[in-house]
Amino acid sequence: MNSTEGNGRVKLDLSELQEISRGREVFYNFLSRSFEREIDKPFLEMVTNLTPFLEDITKQSDNESLITGGKIVGEFSTSVCDLDSSAEEELILELKRNFAYLFLIGKGAIPTCSSYYLSPDRLLKQEPYFYVLGTYREIGFVKPEHFKEDEDHIALELLFMAVLSNLINRTIESGENIKASKYLKLQLEFLEGHMLSWIPDACDRLVEIAEHREIYKGIAMLTSGFLAADVEYLTHAEIFSYEG
Repeated sequence: MNSTEGNGRVKLDLSELQEISRGREVFYNFLSRSFEREIDKPFLEMVTNLTPFLEDITKQSDNESLITGGKIVGEFSTSVCDLDSSAEEELILELKRNFAYLFLIGKGAIPTCSSYYLSPDRLLKQEPYFYVLGTYREIGFVKPEHFKEDEDHIALELLFMAVLSNLINRTIESGENIKASKYLKLQLEFLEGHMLSWIPDACDRLVEIAEHREIYKGIAMLTSGFLAADVEYLTHAEIFSYEG
């Protein structure tokens, strides 16, 4: 059971912490995949499977971006379920064109690496990039071989958060609560000190240029809303007292 202390913090028991971390891992993996590459059939299946979870977190939140993004992605998921195979293939082709326009070759395609947003000259592989590399090294996280973008790409930073959530569960299961506390603190530091300094800006840009590409507008709003809600959870939950 959890309890609310006099300072407004919520102290969670370990089973609740694990349950929340599992949900956070799933959602961070989904957001990472959304920005990594074009939408394909497995991604459509992922969205469908995630719909109940989306409905659950949006009901529990008062974050307008998270709520609106969840509604858009939920409506997209419902529309996909009604498609036959031919229409689904046509949709996937259109969504691939959307991805290219928004992130690769379109007029005003948005940058997807933190160095662009956080360095004075809008260049890649600047100080923020090396900060990210240093943070990854703290847990031995390395870029997957198939991933060709820089390490401070939005998809990889989101994947890093998913990996940390997985480590939290594994260390709690093995009774290594000090390590679990360390990973939770690292998540908060990376999210609050780095990700929130540039990803909301990137998501705002994506919303602006998405136009009729509703799924990407929804993903952008979900991302910025979820990050805001997650840092609030990490800040206010009494999660760093499991070091015994």
